[in-house]
Amino acid sequence: TFRKKAHAISELIGNKSLILCDECDDCNGGIVNKMENSVATYFKALRPLLGIHGKSGIPSYKKNELEIGQMSPGHVNVMVGQQNLKVTHLEDGGLKMSVKVDCGKYVPQHIYRLICKYALSVLPDHEFDMSTFEDLRNWILTGTQRGCPLPLVAASVDGRQNPQFPQISVYKRRDQGCLKFPLYLVDF
Repeated sequence: TFRKKAHAISELIGNKSLILCDECDDCNGGIVNKMENSVATYFKALRPLLGIHGKSGIPSYKKNELEIGQMSPGHVNVMVGQQNLKVTHLEDGGLKMSVKVDCGKYVPQHIYRLICKYALSVLPDHEFDMSTFEDLRNWILTGTQRGCPLPLVAASVDGRQNPQFPQISVYKRRDQGCLKFPLYLVDF
């Protein structure tokens, strides 16, 4: 059945408008929920810091003398206890403060699989050839991998930019015969 609203990119990280019409309720509610739980855990402290709206607005974070919450749009309140704070004196006389955040347990592969699902979800129909993506689709749905190893992933978060919605770009290499580079590159 196709009764549930299926988001191409998870609503919990800010997507309110990019909806899929071809994701069944079993996929949307089953394995996708498990993968989204890992994403929610991984970004637990970052979502309130960046003001990312989920289903119920901007969440807050509170654990071990660390509290992060939105006071008003663009204004974040961070309360840090001594056990979570590390202060380093810089050569130029400034200070660098590092805050230790414990978000809990998550499954890294769930996050990876979900980002791959996002990429497949936004591919234009003329780019989506099931024979090309069958192994990837099966891996996303089952976690069972066969064939070539998974590619490396580079992850970083740029807190200087605060997009109002998640952004994803999928790039396709021009030279189809060049196997030195991946066929697709995803920037999420």
